[in-house]
Amino acid sequence: MFDSIVGQPWAVAYLSRAAAADRLSQTLIFHGPPYVGKESTALALATWWLCDHGRGCGTCTACRQVAGYQHPDLHYVFPCPAPWYENPEQIGEIVAQRALPEHRLGEPVADPNLSISIEAVRTMIRASARSAFGGKAKVFIVRGADRLREEAQNAFLKLLEEAPRNVHIILLTTSLERMLPTVRSRAYQVRFTALSKPDWITVFRALTAAEPEKAESLFRLSGGSLARAAGLLQEDHTLRHLPLALLRNAERQAGAWAATVFEQMGSRLEREDLDRLMDSALLWIRDILVWRTTGNEGLLTNRDALAEIADVAEGCDPAHLMLLISEVESLRQAARLNLDPRLVCHRLERLLLSNRRTGGYR
Repeated sequence: MFDSIVGQPWAVAYLSRAAAADRLSQTLIFHGPPYVGKESTALALATWWLCDHGRGCGTCTACRQVAGYQHPDLHYVFPCPAPWYENPEQIGEIVAQRALPEHRLGEPVADPNLSISIEAVRTMIRASARSAFGGKAKVFIVRGADRLREEAQNAFLKLLEEAPRNVHIILLTTSLERMLPTVRSRAYQVRFTALSKPDWITVFRALTAAEPEKAESLFRLSGGSLARAAGLLQEDHTLRHLPLALLRNAERQAGAWAATVFEQMGSRLEREDLDRLMDSALLWIRDILVWRTTGNEGLLTNRDALAEIADVAEGCDPAHLMLLISEVESLRQAARLNLDPRLVCHRLERLLLSNRRTGGYR
């Protein structure tokens, strides 16, 4: 049942032995970096518990329903607006998207400010008290468990302490320390580690069908983030090169670059768009600094633009590049405080134009 899990040998070995011996804890916490197989492993366990043949065959009706997030005894919980629990169909539509390959790298609801409300926990408690439709187990997978509100975590303790024996709960989190000690102490914790480069490429290609060369390039550009790499795969090539265009031409009319950004990214700039733009700017500046100080092509992230990087680096002062990296990073943090996106773009333009040695970038 764990054949599809890549790069987590310790977690797979433990869970396989415990499942075979019927010694799995009723409540499990899978914790570790994002997008390293926690949810896929949780679904594999769900097939084990809910399979018509009892061993997670992967081919029976129950296993196929679990894979599609459609099994009536599989309950999927994630951060979302509290009023959604008054309209279960709305939640069902979002959950159904999780079965689509193009959504496997994204959050069901991307807003990081959302949480799991106490009403969601009460819904889980009511569901756990009902008989299983299949007559076997009931499985609850809680994604973003660290975003359970404090009052929701306290209510969650009731479920952990009083759940029937056939109820299994798997909590998925990237921030174990944000969960209450009382919750952590009532679950067996399974740690998931970051993927190695070969495993990362294997997983990314399986999810996106990207060519090997493209996957390797995106591994460098994304810093090993599967979600970021998926965004880059769909991103306009011109958008990624916008910061480099400004770095190469420091004599552009003030405001012209920001206007180009607005044109490329649409009339309404979202916080995620700004994050991607500044990530791209930081990667270009970092590559220019690396080439200026080492001349080592193997250390570059944007290796496909070596000639442009070398051209810009020739006219740069490393000390000013270090300062530029610091200021762009500070701007990115400020942008996350809901500053006007257009103001952020103009500020980024001024930073890229002003932080250079006398004579400017070539």
